[in-house]
Amino acid sequence: MIVLASATGVLVALSPVEFIWKGRALAYAPPSASSENPRGTQRLQAALPDFTALVERVGPAVVNVTTRSLPKTPADVAARHYHLYRGLVGEDGPAVEGEVGIGSGFIFRNDGYILTNAHVVQGAEEVHVRLHGNSNELRARVVGIDTVTDIALLKIEASGLPVVRTGSSVALRVGDWVAAIGSPFGFDNTITAGIVSAKERRLPNGSQMPFLQSDVAINPGSSGGPLVNLAGEVVGINSKIYTRTGGYMGVSFAMPIETAIEVGDELRQRGTVTRGFLGIETQPLTPKLASAFGLEQVSGALVTGVQAGSPAGGAGIRVGDIVLSYAGKSVDGPRALSRAVSDSAPGRHRRMDVWRGRERLQIRVQVGATPEEEPPTSTAVGTRAGLLNVQDPCPSPGWAVAGR
Repeated sequence: MIVLASATGVLVALSPVEFIWKGRALAYAPPSASSENPRGTQRLQAALPDFTALVERVGPAVVNVTTRSLPKTPADVAARHYHLYRGLVGEDGPAVEGEVGIGSGFIFRNDGYILTNAHVVQGAEEVHVRLHGNSNELRARVVGIDTVTDIALLKIEASGLPVVRTGSSVALRVGDWVAAIGSPFGFDNTITAGIVSAKERRLPNGSQMPFLQSDVAINPGSSGGPLVNLAGEVVGINSKIYTRTGGYMGVSFAMPIETAIEVGDELRQRGTVTRGFLGIETQPLTPKLASAFGLEQVSGALVTGVQAGSPAGGAGIRVGDIVLSYAGKSVDGPRALSRAVSDSAPGRHRRMDVWRGRERLQIRVQVGATPEEEPPTSTAVGTRAGLLNVQDPCPSPGWAVAGR
């Protein structure tokens, strides 16, 4: 018999199922396989995702990317280094020998080709890769960079490497579990998990590319790492966060893996990505505008500008035209048109249906190549091994890339 004393009385355990408390017998049934609660617990455990197999499958193909470049302003570089690592290296901060940045990447071909973000390696004099479970760094060559999609392709001299298995971002559903593996703040092979928050998310920074939105924790150093579904398949490449502080705040974005692989293959074959170009500016069609132009449907892209000497100008496209379809597919707005044109190979001829003077016309245009542009300027708000580059700087909150 077990006797337990307390300030309010004595509890006497007569048996595993009967107690005497203040003179009253209390019945107690211990948990059993047939009780209702354990079944509920088992169901709950079965419903929760298990990420262990995912890490074992994908982790070996995830790499740490380190970049080095000459310090442009030593005092500024020292301040950056000190700001991030003051809690790790002491109040004096580290010595400044050059600007160092980190990011993540993943191997998608076993002969040494690695995908990462363009902002991770852009402007770096040296790029090094450290494989999972290996303390040695390998020198990496930047095969090509595409700033539009923020994708870069690296090459290391190695073979027989573990590779990721790619999945489908299209098959993802909002609410599906996903995980990110990368090197936030330099901590290699860190996994964070969450759910898909939205698909085909367009960012209000002028980007025409659709992103996967999730609540997976992404921080400086995570950029370029894979976003993975529960089957261990890569469905995206982690690229951006929305932040008021410069760090993760529950909203992160990944470029769909289909786009990343397509860009990576083109960079591998040609070293650059060529996109179609028409040379027009457009705006969405509103109900009032549609009515004014005599259109019953509120879809299409209203042409507001045509560049002199552009393919569109040469084909006869005018300001005030409404583009209804391109290459046989309906155009529901400016972004859809821009993406369709971008995906067209330069030199190809495409048919455009436009609305002009309350009539539908067909115009044949030869797609041009997008002129090379200078990389977008950025404002540094982070530091060594975790430099955040805020694109299209704006007052807090702002869009940021979670990279170097």
